[in-house]
Amino acid sequence: MFICSHVAQIKWYAVFAEAFKELGANHKVILFVQGKSAVAFSKPLKCYDEIIDLTQGFNPKENFSVYDLKINDCILNLEKETNTSFMWEDLKMDRFVEAKNDPAFIVQYYNYGTQILTDAFNKYQPIVGLGEYTLAFYRYAKRLFNSKGKEYLYPIPTRYFERFCLEDTFNWEWKSAVEHYHKYVQQGIPQEVHEVVYPIYDRIAKKFEKPSYSVLQTQTPAGYTDVSQLSIKEISKKFFRAFKRFDKEEQRTNILLSAQEKGLSAKVRRMIRERKRHADYNKLTVPKLPENIKYCVFLLHYQPEYSTDGLGKYYNDQVSLIRNAANSIPAGHFLVVKEHSVMVGLRDVEFYLEITKLKNVILLAHGINSIQLVKNCELIITIVGTIALEGMFIGKPSIMFAKYAFNSTNLIHYCPSYWELPGMIRDILKKEKPSEQEIEKHALALLAGKYSGSHKGQLPLMENLIDSFADHKENYSNVKQSFTAELKARKIIG
Repeated sequence: MFICSHVAQIKWYAVFAEAFKELGANHKVILFVQGKSAVAFSKPLKCYDEIIDLTQGFNPKENFSVYDLKINDCILNLEKETNTSFMWEDLKMDRFVEAKNDPAFIVQYYNYGTQILTDAFNKYQPIVGLGEYTLAFYRYAKRLFNSKGKEYLYPIPTRYFERFCLEDTFNWEWKSAVEHYHKYVQQGIPQEVHEVVYPIYDRIAKKFEKPSYSVLQTQTPAGYTDVSQLSIKEISKKFFRAFKRFDKEEQRTNILLSAQEKGLSAKVRRMIRERKRHADYNKLTVPKLPENIKYCVFLLHYQPEYSTDGLGKYYNDQVSLIRNAANSIPAGHFLVVKEHSVMVGLRDVEFYLEITKLKNVILLAHGINSIQLVKNCELIITIVGTIALEGMFIGKPSIMFAKYAFNSTNLIHYCPSYWELPGMIRDILKKEKPSEQEIEKHALALLAGKYSGSHKGQLPLMENLIDSFADHKENYSNVKQSFTAELKARKIIG
C-alpha cells in the first residue's frame, strides 16, 4: 500500500498502515512525504517499511523561464492515457503552489516528484493507495492508481458522528450515504439507526447548535484571532507557529514551506499587515442585520481550499459569484454576505470593496451567528458549503455550484450555469415551503444515510487531537477493524 501524507497526518495514518500490515506477512507500506523534516518525523513510526521523500535530491535551476522547460513524459503520457488535461488544474488547487507563485520552479518541482511517484509505482506495483488529494503530487498519485484500475482512498470524518468514510472520487460523492438516504426516504429508517441519529437532528435543527466539527474549529482558532481572548497556552502555541525556524535548504526546495517568511522582520510585517486588513475589513461591515428585510445568504468560503477550488471548479471566484447572485435575486431582496471567521485578516481589503460596491449586498460582521442568519433567510447560495445541509435540516432551500454529494437532496439544488441562476432563484422562491414532517423526514434520512454509509471509529478532527487518538486503544482498534473490512468489501484483499 502507498500512503501519501502531510506531516501532522503521518502519525494517525499509521492506524491504516498497521491494519494493512496485519493482513499478511508480505504486506508492506510505502510512505510518501515532502521534505527531510517530514522524513525525520516519520522514522520513529515502525509501521512504514520505506519512506520516500518526493523532494530528495531536487535542485531547481535558477534564472529559468517556464518557456524553457519541458513537461515530464510521465505527466504527458498519463494525460493522454486518461484523456484528461489535469496538470494545470491540479497545480491551481494546491494552496502551496499558489503561495509559491513561481511558474518555472513549480514545473521543475512537479516534474521531479511525479517521476519519483511513477518510478515507485512501476517498481512496487501497489494494490491500493491511501491519503488525501488536495496537493498536486497526491492528485497525480490518485490519477495514476485509477488509470491502472486500482483504488486510492481518502479517509474523512463524518462531521456528525464518531465514524468515518473512505472517499474514492475527486468529488467526494458520499456514494453509500446517498444510496442509504434515498432508500430511507422511500422505505423509512430502521429503528436502531433512528435512535442514534435523532439526537443529532434535534441538536442541529431544533436547538440550532453546530455540528461537533464546527465546535472544535471554534475551540481551536486559526488565522486572525483576538489574542486577548485566548488562554496563555493557546497564545504560546500561536507564537511558536508564527516564529518557528526552518532549514534554509529545505525552505528553498520544499514548496510546502514556500509560504513561510524568511526572517523575523518578514513575519512581523505579515502580522502587522493582517491586523491592518482586519481593521480595514471591520470598517466595511455592518454590525447588525437590518430588520424587516427579505434576504438571501452567501457565506464566504475559506480559500484556497479543496472544497472551494477543487469541488467548486469553475465557480471559485467568490466576488464574481456574489456579483452574479446579487444581480439574479428579485427586486426587494438583499444578498447578505458574511466572512469565514478564519479568513478575517487574510484577504486584501480590495476583495471586500468589490463586494460593498454592489447596491443590494450587505457585508455583515463575521461574529453574527450563521444558523440564526439562515433561520430567517429566503435562500442560501453557496459554492459547496455545508451550510446548505444545515439549511435543509431547518427547511431552508439552497443553490450550490459544485457537484458535491448532497447537491441533489431535498431543498438543495445544483446550478450548472450562471445563465440559469435568475430563473432558478425565482422558481425556488415561488415554491411552497414543505411541511415540517417532510423537512424532518429528509433531514433524518440524510443523517441516517451518513451514519449507515460510514464506519465505526472517530478520526482526529484537529491536529491537537492526534495524540489522544493514537492513545485511545478502543477507538484505534475500531478504525483498524473498519479499514480491514472495507478493503475486503472492495475486494482489494482476499
